[in-house]
Amino acid sequence: MPLLEIKNLRLDFGSGNAALRAVDGISLSIGAGETVCLVGESGCGKSVTALSIARLLPSPPARYDSGEILLNGRDVLKMSKAELREIRGGVVSYVFQEPAASLNPVIRVGNQIKETLELHKPERLRPARHALEPTPGTCQPPSRRSGALARREGREESGERRRSSDGEVIRLLKLVGIPAPETRIKSYPHEMSGGMQQRVMIAMALASRPQLLIADEPTTALDVTIQAQIIELLRDLKQKLGMAILLITHNLGIVGDIADRVAVMYAGQIVELAPAKELLRRPWHPYTRALMDSVPKLGAQTHRLRAIPGNVPQLNALPCGCRFHPRCSKAQVECSQNVPALLEVAPKRRVRCPFWNANFEERLTP
Repeated sequence: MPLLEIKNLRLDFGSGNAALRAVDGISLSIGAGETVCLVGESGCGKSVTALSIARLLPSPPARYDSGEILLNGRDVLKMSKAELREIRGGVVSYVFQEPAASLNPVIRVGNQIKETLELHKPERLRPARHALEPTPGTCQPPSRRSGALARREGREESGERRRSSDGEVIRLLKLVGIPAPETRIKSYPHEMSGGMQQRVMIAMALASRPQLLIADEPTTALDVTIQAQIIELLRDLKQKLGMAILLITHNLGIVGDIADRVAVMYAGQIVELAPAKELLRRPWHPYTRALMDSVPKLGAQTHRLRAIPGNVPQLNALPCGCRFHPRCSKAQVECSQNVPALLEVAPKRRVRCPFWNANFEERLTP
């Protein structure tokens, strides 16, 4: 049984005639320990899909029209508020694309990580109790010292709890590669670089030891060197902790470094789903191919970067037929008339284009 299985999910914003469908028939599964990348331009519905997994979208305006979101076999769409609190952070954790906006600017990062631990793993903050009680069978008469002793014991326990919680936070900061964590635990977010802030966000997400980590554009606004470090960190943490990862990105350049499978999304639909290496070597949907062609090639002699003409359609102005056909250089007459289905055209490969084979053969042509 997959860790996560999304079945034919349809999600609208608004209601009645004014409803806009942001996610239209998405089906996707993630196994334990697997990394799946959800790729597409801004506005394709990637983040909405990710937020729906733990029902983080406020309802209204969001409305789950149909489908299932099975997490360990349990349908998230049928969970109570108490059950949702249990899985949010406990089973599924999120790393968002703007760490500076996600971190509280007036609270030290160590205390923000402790808050996650207190909510989901309070037992990891408790120190081992050292009994300061009389030996069983003996009687200790009341005295003036009893109040002072109780206060001293309270201070000692409070100090032990603080040292224990600090130690757990320091361990998490070390895990995500932050240097001098004993000092950084007292830092405010503005005292850290963008890459360090993102590492703190990852430490917060890992504090509850989730089974699934959802990273929504975790390398956005970071320079190329830091991007590579964050991707390397996620890959190492996956191997160490055995968790599954759903990585959302618009950059196909980082997919090959971390993904097991790739789902390409356009205008609320998945248009291609394949193992990462096969998709990068042989993209079959015209949109996937256009995304790959827009990535600069190292050492290539090009005077102008290739771009996809036009924009992702607005939800209130979706084209008839194939939603990509107005921007597709290979579109045929029937593309504007018939809605293509997502078909399995090869083992573990699905594509939403009836002319996928012609596109593939053309790509092989010198």
